[in-house]
Amino acid sequence: MLRAASLYNRQLICSGLLGVSDSEDSILRTAGVEWQERQLTRFSSTVTEFDVPVRMGFMPPDLSRGTLKVRCVAPMSDTQFDTLLQTMKISQ
Repeated sequence: MLRAASLYNRQLICSGLLGVSDSEDSILRTAGVEWQERQLTRFSSTVTEFDVPVRMGFMPPDLSRGTLKVRCVAPMSDTQFDTLLQTMKISQ
């Protein structure tokens, strides 16, 4: 399955695997890859029919303009991907 992974899928796979790893920093250094952090677009949510506690008055609506930061592995080469998997002892 990993052999056919596109560059985007590689980022997702490695981000997930590193997220549950005990030694993510040393694995990233070994492969020469870095974390990439992006702030998603600000949003303004509205109350919907799924917000039952708000609609029934049990809690006030959250009218703040929220932000969310997402962290994933930066794009990597084939060699870096292979190195990451080998360092995590995962076979392709």
